[in-house]
Amino acid sequence: MGFLVRGAIAVGNVHRTDSNILGTGYQEAVKGEKAACNPQIVLTDSAKQELDRLISDPNCPRYAIFAQNELGQILLDSIYPYADYMPSRS
Repeated sequence: MGFLVRGAIAVGNVHRTDSNILGTGYQEAVKGEKAACNPQIVLTDSAKQELDRLISDPNCPRYAIFAQNELGQILLDSIYPYADYMPSRS
């Protein structure tokens, strides 16, 4: 038995207390999660930019766990991990 999840990954500032979470990273992740209509984990623009930056480094290992859905969103793909999304090195 498995679990279907929906969420978003963002890169940004976050501040957490015992009762609150706030910051641009959290706000962007919430907006990204709302845009993910199916059970999937999408990367927000900030996370995609960070992924592009990391992959452009020739010394960075390439983990093919990202895919692109029909809406053009980049998502974490742990079910079919193959190189479906690799940004150009331009």
